[in-house]
Amino acid sequence: MNVLIVSYGSIGKRHARILSENFKNLRIGIFRNSSCKDLEDFECFNKIEDAILFNPKLVIICSPASFHKEMVLKFSPLNADFLIEKPLSDSIKNAKEILSSISQNSSKYHVGYNLRFSESLLAFRNLIREKVAGEIYSISCSVGQNLEDWRDAVDYRYSVSAKRNLGGGVLRELSHEIDYLGWLFGGFTWVLADVRKTSYLDVDVEDMANVIFAINSEEYGEINGTLNLDFFRRDSKRLCEVVGERGTLLWDGVLNQVNFFCKDEKSWRVLYSEKTDRDHTYLEQFKSIFEQKFDNLCNIDDAIKTLEVIEAVEDSNMKGVKVHIS
Repeated sequence: MNVLIVSYGSIGKRHARILSENFKNLRIGIFRNSSCKDLEDFECFNKIEDAILFNPKLVIICSPASFHKEMVLKFSPLNADFLIEKPLSDSIKNAKEILSSISQNSSKYHVGYNLRFSESLLAFRNLIREKVAGEIYSISCSVGQNLEDWRDAVDYRYSVSAKRNLGGGVLRELSHEIDYLGWLFGGFTWVLADVRKTSYLDVDVEDMANVIFAINSEEYGEINGTLNLDFFRRDSKRLCEVVGERGTLLWDGVLNQVNFFCKDEKSWRVLYSEKTDRDHTYLEQFKSIFEQKFDNLCNIDDAIKTLEVIEAVEDSNMKGVKVHIS
C-alpha cells in the first residue's frame, strides 16, 4: 500500500515516522516543493504529476490550512482515501468548496482531530454518557501552551501557528477543543467572544480567545460553558470540566486522567489514568483508517461545523455581540 504525505513540516514528519515504525508493509512518499536531499528514507516528489503516478491509496494533507483546498483538489481525482490535518481549511468558504469538489467522489475523507483517540478522553466521554455527574449544569474548557516551547524545533515566528496567511492563531491551531466539545456534548447554538493578540509573542494572529458558549445537548437541552485558549502560558494545560448535580467530572489531557469530585464523599478521586506517549492518538487514528472503523474519526461535516464555530467566534469578537449558530 502506498501512502503519500503532502508537505513535510513538523506534523508531516511525525506521520512519516509513525507510519514507517508501525506499518512495515507501506511505501511512503513525500510531496514537497523543496529539495529531497534530506529524504533518503522515503520516496520524494517535487511535481504533482510524479506524486499522482505514485498511485497512493491514502493521501495525508499536512500543508498549512490555507493550502488545503488546493491540495485536495489536485489529488482528489486519485482513487484514494484522505486524512486532512486540522483544521479542514482556513475558512468556511474554502471548506465548502472542498466539500463540493468531493461530493461525487467515492473516496473517504477524514480530518485529523486525533484527540478523539485519547484513551482518557474516551473514558471521560463514557463517564458522561453513564451520567456519573448526573444532569450537567455547565462546562468549562481550557487549553494553553507557550508557542516558543511548542514550536521549539523552529523559530516560532515563522511557524504556521504564528502566521495569519497560513491559517494560524489559537482558534484554528487549538481547534481540537471546539471539535471535541461538539463531539462530546452536541452542536453549538451561540457564542460570545473576546479574541485578541495580547502577549509579547511576535505573531500576527490572535494568541488568546475567551469564549462563552451554549451547546444543545440531546440529553440535557442547552448547556452553557466557557472556553479559554492561549499561546503564551508557560505551563501546558488541557482541561475539560463538567459540573453536574452529583459532582464535578474533570478531564486532564496533560496528565491523561479523569477525576471526579463526588457530592457525597466531598473529595476528589481518580476514575481513570493512563500513561501513553504522544504518538498514541495518531497511531490509533491510522489504525482506524486502515481498518475502516469510522466511529471516532472526524468527518468532513463535523470539521465544517468546527469552522462554523470559529467564524462565529470571530464575528462575535468583531461585533461585540452574541452570535447564533444555525
